[in-house]
Amino acid sequence: MRKRILFVLLLSIPFFNNKTIAQSISYETISKELLDKKIQERIKLSDFNYMDYNYKYLDTKYNIHIDSASFNKFVTTYGYYKERIKSYRDSLYVITHGEFQNADMARIAVLELDYSWERLGYYTWMTPKNIKEFALEFNINHPWRMKIFLINEENNNQKVIEFYQSLHQKFKIKYPDVKYVNGREDFLTQCFRMNPYKINNNKCCSSKKERCTCLK
Repeated sequence: MRKRILFVLLLSIPFFNNKTIAQSISYETISKELLDKKIQERIKLSDFNYMDYNYKYLDTKYNIHIDSASFNKFVTTYGYYKERIKSYRDSLYVITHGEFQNADMARIAVLELDYSWERLGYYTWMTPKNIKEFALEFNINHPWRMKIFLINEENNNQKVIEFYQSLHQKFKIKYPDVKYVNGREDFLTQCFRMNPYKINNNKCCSSKKERCTCLK
């Protein structure tokens, strides 16, 4: 079972009080400015090209190559528990955190670099094998790159257009009373949330004591 490490970004919001209207307005203004700043920072981090970045300890296929001394230094510096690092994804968190010296960048990098065909299959209502074969038709060999390729609104490739036409039809048949949303990214997100196979798996696993591993 692959164990995940979660990073939580805590926003520092000033405490509001009602002593005076002026003071309340002042706090609201400061709070909004801080929140806007955090949002802008996140947007900038999301725009960074994690897929093509020249990582010091990863090769072009994102395989890890790092000496134990450097790895252990990252573990110590950023407060990881070494005994909890049991998977590629866990190690990738440590390495990208050390590379960027930023937990949020590490979180986004891991999401993209370790994105799976299984997960993309939930968005596209295709099996991992079929979506991978579909990606190869465009010489794409990484699931995250394929997702970005598919959600690009300016992508007028005929096969992509036919893919969405087919997916729209499947959605209508499965959910005749539900209107699908506009926009490629939003529609794929809707398909992910309403994927019948994923829903059935979640129901199946909800009765089990162990952690559900249906969705990777």
